[in-house]
Amino acid sequence: MTATILKTLTFIACCAPVWQGITENNDPLLFPVDDYTVETRTVRTAAGEKQVTLHSYRHIPYVAKPIDRDYQSLDVTVPVAIDGIAVDAVDAPILFNIGVGGYLSVKNTARERDDGRGTPPSGRASGRGPGNPGTMSSKPDLALAAGYVVVSPGCRGRDNRAADGAYYGKAPAAIVDLKAAVRYLRHNRGVMSGNTDWIVSTGCSAGGALSALLGASGNSPLYGKYLQEIGAADEDDAIYASACYSPITDLEHSDMSYEWMYGSVPTRSGLVDQELSRQLRAAYAEYQESLQLAGRNGFGILRADNFDAYLLQFYLIPSANKYLNALADEEREKYL
Repeated sequence: MTATILKTLTFIACCAPVWQGITENNDPLLFPVDDYTVETRTVRTAAGEKQVTLHSYRHIPYVAKPIDRDYQSLDVTVPVAIDGIAVDAVDAPILFNIGVGGYLSVKNTARERDDGRGTPPSGRASGRGPGNPGTMSSKPDLALAAGYVVVSPGCRGRDNRAADGAYYGKAPAAIVDLKAAVRYLRHNRGVMSGNTDWIVSTGCSAGGALSALLGASGNSPLYGKYLQEIGAADEDDAIYASACYSPITDLEHSDMSYEWMYGSVPTRSGLVDQELSRQLRAAYAEYQESLQLAGRNGFGILRADNFDAYLLQFYLIPSANKYLNALADEEREKYL
């Protein structure tokens, strides 16, 4: 009896690696940890140039049942050395770079992407600093130079159209895809580099709005059926933080708010239809007052006709005074 048990245990022990390999190979969402290329990138930072050596993983599907793999895939970039000094990114924060602009799709193929370095909507920081006479590198590259792991997901958007004319990237497709990408990262924690408890999303305009939505809707049941339909991993999709640049979120009132702000500013072809613009401006004024937003220090309800005075009193004048008071007398007189 004892001999039989020992033989059985020996058989199980011998076969365990085989079974494990079969299980891993059958996992369509397993990160291909050995399938990378080595690249070296020069990154222009505020402190000067840095040479970053990295492992680049390209075009990895993040769902098991993609509707369009060209969009529902991601790139992962892992720094392994900065200025010749080895970097261990196993526990590094993850920058989740959302390249969406105008709620359009982001195609994750070598031909379409910006060499894995982010896309224009994610923003390119500009500025001057020591050793930096020109424009700094993109945010994803700056993150790599700081030791972050960078993930750049593709996603569906409002322009995706099938051969039969059906639009397959309509809302909520973009946020569903981004959530699925986050779940993919969590599914592979311990396999790939990066700390999945420190995922920070970033985007600009529509990308900023999706970054905000990604941060605000972690684990929301509203998206469950959509995630299941595309074969997303059964994981947590909450993230650590969101960086949201110029997020366009209040789409219901965006036309009227734009006219309220810019309707009387001439375009290259002249003024827009001023009668229509006035109607939209008036509608926005009503909407703004309906919010009943209270100003600071007893200012009262903020309205379209007093918002400029409010900004002047509580923000612009104090800011100008702070700047002027910090100047030497001679500099202040010269400025004034």
